[in-house]
Amino acid sequence: MHLTTTRDREPYGDPGPGVSRRAETGEESSAPALVGIAGFVRGVSKHVRPRWRTMLLAVVGKLPSVALETVQPILLMVLIDALVAGNRPRVWLTALGLMALIPLYVLGNFMSGYAAARTGAGVVNDLRVALFERLQDLSLSHFAARQSGDLLSRFTSDLDAVERGLVVEVPFGISCALTILVGGALLFTVQWHLALALVVILPVVTLGPRLLSARADRASDERQQDAAHVVNLVEENIAIQPLIKVFGLRQHAVDGFRAQLGRLFKSSVKASFLSSLQGSSMNASGSILLMVAIAGGTVLAARGQLSVGGLVAVIDLLWFVVASLEALAEVVPPLQRASTGMQRIEQILGQRPEVVDAPDAHTLAPFTRDIVFSNVGFGYRRGRPVLEDVTFRIAAGESVVVVGQSGAGKSTLVSLLLRLHDPSSGSILVDGVDVRQVTQASLRAQIGVVLQESFLLDTSFRENIRLGKLDATDEEIVSAARNAEIHDSIMALPDGYDSRVGERGTNLSVGQRQRVALARALIRQPAILILDEPASAVDPQTETAINATLRRLSKGRTVLSITHRLAAATHADRILVLKDGHLVEQGTHERLLQLGSVYSRLWQGPPVFVESHDAPVVPN
Repeated sequence: MHLTTTRDREPYGDPGPGVSRRAETGEESSAPALVGIAGFVRGVSKHVRPRWRTMLLAVVGKLPSVALETVQPILLMVLIDALVAGNRPRVWLTALGLMALIPLYVLGNFMSGYAAARTGAGVVNDLRVALFERLQDLSLSHFAARQSGDLLSRFTSDLDAVERGLVVEVPFGISCALTILVGGALLFTVQWHLALALVVILPVVTLGPRLLSARADRASDERQQDAAHVVNLVEENIAIQPLIKVFGLRQHAVDGFRAQLGRLFKSSVKASFLSSLQGSSMNASGSILLMVAIAGGTVLAARGQLSVGGLVAVIDLLWFVVASLEALAEVVPPLQRASTGMQRIEQILGQRPEVVDAPDAHTLAPFTRDIVFSNVGFGYRRGRPVLEDVTFRIAAGESVVVVGQSGAGKSTLVSLLLRLHDPSSGSILVDGVDVRQVTQASLRAQIGVVLQESFLLDTSFRENIRLGKLDATDEEIVSAARNAEIHDSIMALPDGYDSRVGERGTNLSVGQRQRVALARALIRQPAILILDEPASAVDPQTETAINATLRRLSKGRTVLSITHRLAAATHADRILVLKDGHLVEQGTHERLLQLGSVYSRLWQGPPVFVESHDAPVVPN
């Protein structure tokens, strides 16, 4: 007897846990709570719907397998009874019927496997794109609140679990379920008294698996969450290797890693034990049903109420039904992982960005007049304002520098102008138009930004500079590089502009990285240039050179700069002084010194230490 429901196939791929506890983001999620196997089916169904024909083919392809496991016992009953009766024509006809099931079974499995693979790959690719697009739309506060390992795990282990569930477990589970339903129905046609008795005791013997299901679901989720902490810990450890080495934190890091692995060990043991217990209880339920059927069928056959072929058919049918019940136990753990993975993916897809274009948003006209902050207030958390009642005006062509101690709100001010956040009070006007009434794309298209961190991609100089203007010509790229005074350094390399900068620009010095970032900002010919500590992480000589370049490029542009180094502010048309989220002073360098207040104390005070851990700079 060939038990086709027994799974002796290679695993599709271990999804691996690698997911983390949910982070508090402050953004409400509309994702439904997906729990258990039914939750996975509900969650994935809307993504399968566009490919319903292919998925239907995957299900239909399983029908010959179901037929082999349900029709085969009936044909076997006919064959045995025909042999007993000496009906040779029926014997040969039945034997041919049994043989015909084999090629149908092989063809059906091939068709089902191919269709399921196409469906799964298509759905997972759609989810990847949807996740990636959602990440582009989410606010920066979302990324600040979540560990990067948590987000990465949605693209890896969670999607792998969903794909395995969709490609392997769902078709196999449907096949098992159909075998149980059809086999049960055929049992009634063969001997309804015995079938009815089995149906009556079925709820009793399946009580154990149902009671264990919820606990197994929770344990699986805990294991995946604890595993994500391991991923995050490894990722964080790689990022802070310099700190670990210079402070001798190797053993501390290893001890912390061992402690986290201990928590993962406990949750893994619990999840695996409960899943195993759930599977064992299902197997025990099937065995009880089979023993009842064998005993009852033997009694009925002895009484003449069941033929010899009928007895074989009952045992064979129930064998396949029980085997399908046991096989369903194998489907449960991967579908639990798929359910958890789908839930976590839906959490990201359900997030809504804080900053969105208004329904009637229009394109911002070319900048010509001024930028106005009017009574602007903002806080990343309720009750903890970063900026309060900030008001100032920057005229077109004016160079303005924002200074203040760390945490004063300087970078937040720039983020609001770029509409990375919206003010909680007040308004920001560009040429008299509230930035919330124009499209984000048209606003940012007129702004060039150079940040303290250059954010270079591991590709060529050409492509890194072109990121500022995706349709830029090679001539425009060279012109921007010349303006940023990086052209000669690029041409000195063997491959010129096709030379790779390395991951995060590791093949370049800090000064070179900043000049590439400056060229990227200049290539779009921005009317407004924002400089957020662009020279704070370089040595004094390079800083002087970069600042000279920036002063030359600032002519004819509206420039808003942030700096900790007050010496870099002396050439500005105006200086804005922030303190504890308030704009406390503004004016030229000379006027602010004459006031003898906050700016003057900063200028004459102790050395200013910048966030980049550079040497202290003493203004003079």
